[in-house]
Amino acid sequence: MGILNEYVGSGLWDGGRAIFRNPTFTRLPDYRDGQVVLFTADLYLPEEDGQVLEGQRFSMGNGWVASDDGTEIVAHEDGKKMKLNDSTGLGLFVNSLGQMEALDDVLVARVKAGDPGVTPFHVGLYDGLDVTMEQHAREFTTGEGEKATQRYYVVTEFHGYEGAADSGGKGGAKPAKAAAKKATKAVAKKAAAKPVAEEPVEAGIDDAVIAKITEVAMAANDYDEFVANCYADITEVAEDEVYQKLVEDQGEDGIWGQVVAAWEAENGAG
Repeated sequence: MGILNEYVGSGLWDGGRAIFRNPTFTRLPDYRDGQVVLFTADLYLPEEDGQVLEGQRFSMGNGWVASDDGTEIVAHEDGKKMKLNDSTGLGLFVNSLGQMEALDDVLVARVKAGDPGVTPFHVGLYDGLDVTMEQHAREFTTGEGEKATQRYYVVTEFHGYEGAADSGGKGGAKPAKAAAKKATKAVAKKAAAKPVAEEPVEAGIDDAVIAKITEVAMAANDYDEFVANCYADITEVAEDEVYQKLVEDQGEDGIWGQVVAAWEAENGAG
């Protein structure tokens, strides 16, 4: 880098320590004509004289539907699974945040407490989040064939949550002001007590653990909640890849698929 390069930048914050405040999912008139939902938050910079970068934007891709109060993403317009594209600004940020092992303790505690901030689709994950970030850039080609540069942030350190009981972040974030909405698609609620599972899944599988997993599936509102609760409440799932594969199997012959099928048979699909 030459001497003059240090005086030239992208016009964006280069990175550092930041605390997320006022997170929301919203549409803005000056962002793609207000047709696309994105994530925004104010970034408080504790190591830069308390400067606040207001309304920092993180792209999410097309088709997302936000709740009226902006606290969560409730669906995708084409009915696709609730998964962020890892090439978007928020997807890249969340992907790096997910590499922070200390965050897992916070998420497990929240699952057990029934708190909503355990997925990237709820503001509770970001409210009060205290991290160190770096700005990265990469070249890409637009749909019109033009070259462009995408600038995004990746997390390099997780410091916890603002207002948490300790600096490790295990106390959890302050809850978002708006109450979380429960998932509207209540698959697996009150399913049949024993879903059909005629064939043994794999040698060495403990029937008692399968029963626990099935019980969690029947109590879950959706697949993401089922997986999170299994990892949080069933030691064998948290520690054994064999059970992890069973939990993460979304096929119709898997435990989750059988519970959903049993519920739909009893209550009607949809």
